[in-house]
Amino acid sequence: MQSRLPSLNAIRAFEAAARHLSFKSAAAELHVTPSAISHQIRLMEADLGFELFLRSANAIKLTETAERMLPQLTAGLDLIRRTVAPEIISGRERLLYITTLPTFAARWFLPRMQRFYSQNPACRISIDASAEVVNLQQSRFDCAIRNGGGNWPGLLTDRLFGERLTPVCSPRLLRESRCDLTARPTLHVQTRPKDWPVWLATAGLTKDGKEEIWLSSRSLAIQGAIEGLGYALVDPSFIADDLASGRLTLSHPKVHSASAGTYYLVYREEASRNYSFQQFRTWVLQEASAYAANSIDRRQDASAV
Repeated sequence: MQSRLPSLNAIRAFEAAARHLSFKSAAAELHVTPSAISHQIRLMEADLGFELFLRSANAIKLTETAERMLPQLTAGLDLIRRTVAPEIISGRERLLYITTLPTFAARWFLPRMQRFYSQNPACRISIDASAEVVNLQQSRFDCAIRNGGGNWPGLLTDRLFGERLTPVCSPRLLRESRCDLTARPTLHVQTRPKDWPVWLATAGLTKDGKEEIWLSSRSLAIQGAIEGLGYALVDPSFIADDLASGRLTLSHPKVHSASAGTYYLVYREEASRNYSFQQFRTWVLQEASAYAANSIDRRQDASAV
């Protein structure tokens, strides 16, 4: 009856031990324990039906059969390494395509990208900023960062963080309006029509719908607020630099409302096997967790004013 072939792990253990004539040195090379090397070699000997080492109290020695096998096995393992290594490098360096919302890309993603690259120098990312919801199943994109309820059929999701919205405006507008946002235009985002009604209800305010300006993105609403066009509704953490510089100010820092949506990392199942995506997913979840914790601290500080 034909003996079955040894496993690749057993062959690697034998080849390393045979080269070093030491189970301990083989274990150090393969990052396992000497007992694991010994176990794999016993399995290989059982599969082959003969011994590979002559063992004594203080040393090991190859049998004649093992000596004949060693050069060919070393060459075979080297061939496997040379064949597989370029593909591993190629997979790690493959461009990762990400689609996300313009405001998220500009206000959250890009300010943190240098940290990602410093931690993952072999990874490369291509970011497409668009409000369009791309069909990940039929596009080149590996993943998306979306704002919504978390239910995208056929896709996997990881929750990143929610938003807590409050009005912001230019300091000049705040002085002129005397903090009365019902007397000045409110800047609405076309894709987020419920944000202002929810906040006004939370604040116990009503407002004439005639004093509304509708814009295509939150980035435009933020810029409009900076220019004194009206009040924008944003999460203060997204405009930390504008608040620190005095370009924007919080008009009602103690009143927040939850956004209708939450930010999620959305991806196809096959993307989860890609090295670059695995590194990106680990990083973005860590960043999101830290961001959410810091956002809570900042809101508590603002509410204490």
